[in-house]
Amino acid sequence: MVAVLTVAILMQLILFTNTVIYREGFGASVIRLVGNEWGGQQLILGLQLVIPVTVKVTGKKSKDDQSAKQRDQAR
Repeated sequence: MVAVLTVAILMQLILFTNTVIYREGFGASVIRLVGNEWGGQQLILGLQLVIPVTVKVTGKKSKDDQSAKQRDQAR
């Protein structure tokens, strides 16, 4: 009698576990579907403030100074 009840309970547990796994998969697929349909690529646009900057370099000119000047001007 105990063995029959144990098997019956295990059958219910297996069915319940399968239902939970199915619903988790279904929920994940719905999230993915809605995300693909409504999510799309996002663009953030707005005003930009551009401040011109001038750099004055003084001193003797060497190869290192020229490369530093070019780096400063690129900024």
